[in-house]
Amino acid sequence: MVDPYLSPSSFLSTCIDEVWKQEKQLFSDDPHYRARARFWIDLFDKKIADYGMRLWASKGEDQEAAKKEFLECMKLLENELRDKPYFASDCFGLLDIDFTTKK
Repeated sequence: MVDPYLSPSSFLSTCIDEVWKQEKQLFSDDPHYRARARFWIDLFDKKIADYGMRLWASKGEDQEAAKKEFLECMKLLENELRDKPYFASDCFGLLDIDFTTKK
């Protein structure tokens, strides 16, 4: 079943997971993981990318506001990753793919 909250690259990754079954899937069947994945994908798509663009393209107060928001998002991200090499566990997964394929 395709999750309606996934970005296009996430959608493709989910389809790959369903077509080519493997021991370590890219997108877990665990509802908690799926909810976390949607949260992080949404945060990146709607906030981190926007703050990064505003930080790069603006000046003055708008740039400072974007910088503050961007740094807060980076702290959330850093707290989530801590010392883990990947988002979900010790293996490469959907969130890792989604974040590395962003423009």
